[in-house]
Amino acid sequence: MKPLIRQIGFDDGFFKKSDKNTVLVGCVVRGNDLIEGFLFDKISVDGDEATRKLVELVNSSKFKDTLKVVFLKGVTLGGFNTVDIRELSEETGLPVIVVLRKVPDMEKIERALNKVPNGKEKFRRIRAAGRLYSIPRNRGKLYFQKTGISKKDARELIEISIKTGNIPESLRISHLVASAITLGQSRRRA
Repeated sequence: MKPLIRQIGFDDGFFKKSDKNTVLVGCVVRGNDLIEGFLFDKISVDGDEATRKLVELVNSSKFKDTLKVVFLKGVTLGGFNTVDIRELSEETGLPVIVVLRKVPDMEKIERALNKVPNGKEKFRRIRAAGRLYSIPRNRGKLYFQKTGISKKDARELIEISIKTGNIPESLRISHLVASAITLGQSRRRA
């Protein structure tokens, strides 16, 4: 696998329960250190359009023809605006890798989704993201889910995409930008 693959990582901004929308930021990185651009949109908090917005952003991007992978920091954006990673992969023609710092508490998520419109469908999308794999890191483990790519290749892409910290650089930078937009400054680790 070439170390200078072009990746895009998406993260959402912070929001309050009373907010109707939050930002969605995509950062395009080549390798693990060359930032080549950003994509931006808004998504509704606890809405249902995250998958569609991601597909539109990727497919209308000037980077579309050179992207090799989409990274997500979880399958929920803007609260419980869940992403169907298989649909995202099929519609963009790109593998999708979901990167997580910890194993999700599925019982807690299911209880929370009982209070959200269309909660059963949202929970189905979360479960459909598939099996959780782990990668040992300096301070514990990193977890990932994948579609459109083998476990081995997904793991290798994650590893070559990390520069600082424990997540791919495109996710780390998109997190910093999204938090700066919504909070006025970058905050917390990615």
